Amino acid sequence: MKLRKSMCLLVLVGLVAMGLSIAPPALAKTRMMFATGPSTGGWYPTGARIAEVIMKGNPNLDVTVVEGGATGNLRDVNSNQAQIGYTFSSSFEQALRGMKPFRGKLTKVAGFLTLYKSHYQAFTKASSSIKSFAGLDGKSIAPGVRNWGGELLTRAVLAAYGLNYDKIKDDGGKVNFVGYSDMAMLMRDNHVAACMILSAAPSAMLMDLMATHEIRFLQIDKKHAEEIMAKNPGFTYDQIPANTYKQQDKPVDTLAVYTITMVNKDLPVETVYGMTKAVMENLDEVHKAHPVVRYLTKETALEGFDLKNVHPGVIKYFKEIGVIK
Repeated sequence: MKLRKSMCLLVLVGLVAMGLSIAPPALAKTRMMFATGPSTGGWYPTGARIAEVIMKGNPNLDVTVVEGGATGNLRDVNSNQAQIGYTFSSSFEQALRGMKPFRGKLTKVAGFLTLYKSHYQAFTKASSSIKSFAGLDGKSIAPGVRNWGGELLTRAVLAAYGLNYDKIKDDGGKVNFVGYSDMAMLMRDNHVAACMILSAAPSAMLMDLMATHEIRFLQIDKKHAEEIMAKNPGFTYDQIPANTYKQQDKPVDTLAVYTITMVNKDLPVETVYGMTKAVMENLDEVHKAHPVVRYLTKETALEGFDLKNVHPGVIKYFKEIGVIK
């Protein structure tokens, strides 16, 4: 009897062991880097929310959000150091065409989704004597971090008005390549006369600055805007609507660009399809990240893109729901 019990126990142990050996292994997650923007801007928190939504809809993906900038993100996604990234439609076009600041065409980036419009916002204190961009000669300015989207656009705007950084400095001015937080601090302390950002309006940094200082925007007239757009594809002539900010009772004529997301072109079609599906079918969650992201709908998601430059996984989803025929 004892022998029979021992035999039964051995058989049971063997069966358990066999069961353990044939149990399916845990699925390995595909790790992705999502290059966004500075933590003090809008790209980082909206990117974090989008990453959460993507992972919830695709349990096989592990998406890590990191800081970045429009130009650097393009290079990182192209080289596969990041697999998803934020940029501007203008920077995207420049990268595809091999225009400055890129040295040669970037061939491994593909469009993902258009999130919202960002406006070029150049401003001084209301008490300043500066009335236009031409008045920036010889002044201390803060155009943003070097090679970020706003800083690159500032170069183009200044050129249209007959200026450049060298002329500003030669005439006694200074160019401060700093981020949003330092930019606001410099203006508060009267160390800069004008700042330039390319951001969704209203900008949190600018609203915070306006809580203690009166601000005046520098506008871009249509003639200069057309000159800038001819040399810088991807921009549109637009307005910051009146009352976007408390101190702004009239619309501001300026340039706008789409804030877009992109992916590495070599990502599998089904992976990007799943990412697209997760975001577009959970827009209520995505919209909670920031009011400007409410711009994203199934109808606007591909605005600013030439469809030939959009990832096939995205195209597959929008064909499936009938947005693309």
